[in-house]
Amino acid sequence: MSVIDRPIEGHHRFREGYYRENRERLDAGTLELHGWYYDMETGTLARLDTQRRAFVDL
Repeated sequence: MSVIDRPIEGHHRFREGYYRENRERLDAGTLELHGWYYDMETGTLARLDTQRRAFVDL
């Protein structure tokens, strides 16, 4: 098995814990999502507006 194909020790436990924590926050309505979008062609930066469910230029 090559180095690339070998699983990272403990990685699956981290992923499962991360998923569980986020699932609990999602169910409780306390999970917040943040996002940024940078358009390299125009140089504009936008942020995710979760109320509008769209990216808004800054």
